[in-house]
Amino acid sequence: MNVLLRLFNLTSAIVAVLTATLLVLELVFQFAADNIPFYLNIHYLFFLYFQIDLVFRIAHKSRRHFLIKHPTDFVAFLPYIHFFTEISQSTLFFWTQMGLLLLFAGRISHTRFFFKSESLKPPHILLFFFVAIAFIGSLVLGLPVSLNGPVIPYIDALFMSTSAVCVTGLVTQPVLDTFSLFGQIVLLIIIQIGGLGILGFSAILALFLTQRVSASDRQMIQENYATMNSSELIRAIYSIFVYTLVFEGIGTLCFMVMWYPHYDSLGSLFYHSLFHSISSFCNAGFSLFSNSFELFYHSPGTLIVSGILIIIGGLGFPAIFNLRNRFINRDSHFQLKLQTRIILITTGALIAFGAFCFIVFEFGNALGYGTLMDRILNGLYLSVSARTAGFTSFDLNALSTGSILLLCVLMFIGASPGSTGGGIKTTTFGILMATVVQTIRGKGSIFVSNRKIPEYNIFNAFTIFFLSIGVVLIFFIILSTIESIPLLPLFFETISAFGTVGLSLGITSDLSSAGKLFIIILMFVGRVGALTFAFALTQKKKPYKYALPEERVLIV
Repeated sequence: MNVLLRLFNLTSAIVAVLTATLLVLELVFQFAADNIPFYLNIHYLFFLYFQIDLVFRIAHKSRRHFLIKHPTDFVAFLPYIHFFTEISQSTLFFWTQMGLLLLFAGRISHTRFFFKSESLKPPHILLFFFVAIAFIGSLVLGLPVSLNGPVIPYIDALFMSTSAVCVTGLVTQPVLDTFSLFGQIVLLIIIQIGGLGILGFSAILALFLTQRVSASDRQMIQENYATMNSSELIRAIYSIFVYTLVFEGIGTLCFMVMWYPHYDSLGSLFYHSLFHSISSFCNAGFSLFSNSFELFYHSPGTLIVSGILIIIGGLGFPAIFNLRNRFINRDSHFQLKLQTRIILITTGALIAFGAFCFIVFEFGNALGYGTLMDRILNGLYLSVSARTAGFTSFDLNALSTGSILLLCVLMFIGASPGSTGGGIKTTTFGILMATVVQTIRGKGSIFVSNRKIPEYNIFNAFTIFFLSIGVVLIFFIILSTIESIPLLPLFFETISAFGTVGLSLGITSDLSSAGKLFIIILMFVGRVGALTFAFALTQKKKPYKYALPEERVLIV
């Protein structure tokens, strides 16, 4: 119950801030009558949260006095007024605005649960960062200036914004047909923020936005980025943005050279090249083409450039920074860290294994056309894209069941720590495999590259693995209950959302509003990480100051 109360306190603070943001935007933009249904649906979602929150607090035995201190919370049931009286949408819109204003006033005190020193932690800020960007992005994507045609349902705008900030790539609306140039640029900006956010945002927050970072936390961040001191860490964070722009710029130039014959306008060529370069490096999977990269099945240059960008973005900046200092700058005090070695070994092995299996399984099936080089390259590109990016160079529905299940495994593993991808991460998978192999061999400790893996790393790896399996299964069970969609495509969609990959068997737009909402939540969990998400909702426990007796338990 205490964990639930902490969760509701934190979410109440976040929703209060988002409510204020919504009201300010509505006041500034002065929406036309055609937009009222869109934003009225947003109001209903906020009211629904406050209703659930109110019921929980009334039921909480130590919070029976809550209503005395917060009488305005009864306003949460205001939307039901239309069941009892005739009321126009414009009038209801106005009164729901007033109701949200009252709810915000009543809950503004809850912001202390988010901003007070003992509660504000990097996981909290990281979670709030993604939620806030997704919410604000959904409001902007719903504006008439962002659309080519009629207003889209709010759940679709929220889905697209969340998919962009979580660099997933799942879409309920085709990007080119639905959004205007302004809307596409907004989507691209959200993708860039989401990609940069996971690379450097947490480190920047820990160092600059709060002075309450402990010495152990600072040391952990420095070790993660392979730096020797705080000044080097600052340079590393600065390099994140520089190298991101460099890689995306090189990718843009390469695409422009290869696509030049197919465009009449230099501006259109540059924009399409930039969009797909950013989307590839950020592992976002968004495309301005109707069928992703299927047009480039016979274009090795495009697939190679996109694949390289995907791999670099999926390695993670800590590994890139370590490799640069070790082999390019040749700094003597920089050694190739064990984390980097595990990332390189695991990434290479997964790409090679996936490509081999796809080429063998689909050589006469989904990859059954084109030259031998076309088949090999597209099998390799699918293996690269499957773990993080979500681009496809052929129809995934043509894959065999075995290949689809292999895709699920690769998507579940995902990219590397500090990268633009999701999943349980390559280091987690590498530690798990090393633990299993060396346990079978009867080793007492786990060693990789002549280095001993600390026990807490092994515990964290197994915790992340089983938490992630639990999250995927829970959401899959929920989705299979509320959706009338075959189980295999639905399971594939669930894994893709958790791994923030974006591959789909074509069912995303067929999901119900409730199904889309659960996929949105799952993308958040997958982007932030199951363990980080759990840390954000729980309070850090103090270690025991005493030792307990040890007792063996039979396993086999």
